[in-house]
Amino acid sequence: MDTTFNRSQTKSYGFMRELHARNPLLFVIAVAHVILLLIMTGIASFDGREVMGINPWIKPIKFAASIAIYALTMGWLLYELPLRERVNRSVSWAVAGTLVIEIALITMQAARGVTSHFNNSTALDAAIFSVMGIALDTDRVDTSG
Repeated sequence: MDTTFNRSQTKSYGFMRELHARNPLLFVIAVAHVILLLIMTGIASFDGREVMGINPWIKPIKFAASIAIYALTMGWLLYELPLRERVNRSVSWAVAGTLVIEIALITMQAARGVTSHFNNSTALDAAIFSVMGIALDTDRVDTSG
C-alpha cells in the first residue's frame, strides 16, 4: 500500500492543521457541521415531505454549510486580531454556542416539517424563531466589539 502523499494532499493537510491550530474550538464546530450536513443530506434523500414546495432538510443543509464556512473564517480572523487570549476564547465560545443553538433549532423545525424562519403560527414556533433571533443578535454583538 502506497502511503506517500502527493503535493496537493500535503498542502491541504497543512492548511487543515493551520485552521485547527488557529482556533481548535471553531474548527471542531466547523467539522461537526460538515458531518451534520452529510447526515442531513442522507436523511433528505429518504424524506418525501415538502415545506413550501421543497424538502424540509434543504434549509438546515444550507445552514450547516454556511455555518461551517463562517466558523472557519471566524477562527482564522480571530487569530489575526490583537486580542488577549481570554477575550479570544470568550468570543470563540460565544460564537460556537450561538451557532449550535441556531442549527439545533433549524434542524428541529425541519424534523417537525415546519418553516424555521418567520414562523409565528404557534406559540412554540414563535418562541423558537425568537430564540434564533436572540442567538443571532448575540453573535453579532460578540463579533462586533
